[in-house]
Amino acid sequence: VAELNAILESEDADYLLIDIRQANEYVLGNIPGSANVPRGMLDFVINDEEYWSEQYLYPPEKDTQIIIYCKSGNRGILAALTLQKLGYTNVVNLEGGFMAFDPEFDESSATPQSSGGCGG
Repeated sequence: VAELNAILESEDADYLLIDIRQANEYVLGNIPGSANVPRGMLDFVINDEEYWSEQYLYPPEKDTQIIIYCKSGNRGILAALTLQKLGYTNVVNLEGGFMAFDPEFDESSATPQSSGGCGG
């Protein structure tokens, strides 16, 4: 977490921060500047220029520093291994995940952000 905070505070850092939780988890709370790519979709969209364009980002290069996180770190480990198998050489998992980054976050009291659509 300390290393991630240093990267986030650095103006020169070149990295991609990917939250691999489901969208409903992401909207409850996330690390600012992260892209939400659910783990089940990661393999399919990591190289997809159109997907990244919709996120206003470029697809990562094979040597881009990619920081993966999930809720507690377990899914992140699997996602990081997947990206390494796909040839990405600078992939790390945030140890402890979002819970370690924001230990005061209480998922049960979080209010989902409005998507702007109709819903109940």
